[in-house]
Amino acid sequence: METHAKLEMYRDRIAEAKRRLDVIEAFLAGQVSAVYLPTTVESVYLQFRKVLELIVMASISANDGATDVIAEERLRDWHAGDILKAIRKVNCSYYYPTPSRLHEGRSSLLPDAGGSYRGEIVDFDGDFLTEDRFQTLYDRASEVIHTPNPFGRRPKAPDYASLWSQADAWHRRIANLLSHHHFKLPGDKDSMYVCYLGSDGEFHLATFVRIADVNDVPEELRAVGRTDSANLGDDGNR
Repeated sequence: METHAKLEMYRDRIAEAKRRLDVIEAFLAGQVSAVYLPTTVESVYLQFRKVLELIVMASISANDGATDVIAEERLRDWHAGDILKAIRKVNCSYYYPTPSRLHEGRSSLLPDAGGSYRGEIVDFDGDFLTEDRFQTLYDRASEVIHTPNPFGRRPKAPDYASLWSQADAWHRRIANLLSHHHFKLPGDKDSMYVCYLGSDGEFHLATFVRIADVNDVPEELRAVGRTDSANLGDDGNR
């Protein structure tokens, strides 16, 4: 599959995840409900699970070689945790979104003569959905949307009040992860792709190319002494 097609598939799935986060936000804000607390919580956590699945399917879109691993190892291709493990074998460094931000002090939001933008991507150090938290939320959502067996290991109904109180934090962590993150394709050492929520409310993809020579970095971006600035591609909708 061509790179452009992979990136389009990736963006489409992240955009769908964002729409489902909007549905969750509507529940949390009291704009909609499912009549009473248990069904409202179940509706919210069903959307959480769908969002997590979309994150994984976005990653597998960019790492299509993982499908071979899934087939070879007979993994459960519906289980997000198993799919993440398969993607990790194909792209060990970028099998999960890396939350980041554009450093405003070392970036230019104005295009150069060639229509490109220059900027530096820095890691996001706030609260976000880590891979461990991903698994926790996935398991929790899976428990909520299924009816417990009265003779099983967990015969009691979920604690809906507790789950509801946690929903806002889960929503915020996912939004912090997805609103601006980056990834690389397997075998591509020169390019980094940034997926971000633009001012138009839509997700966009930008291609960053590493600048190897500090002399190629504009003077106004050299003040801090970093030499790993990047050149943003032709999608500058920020």
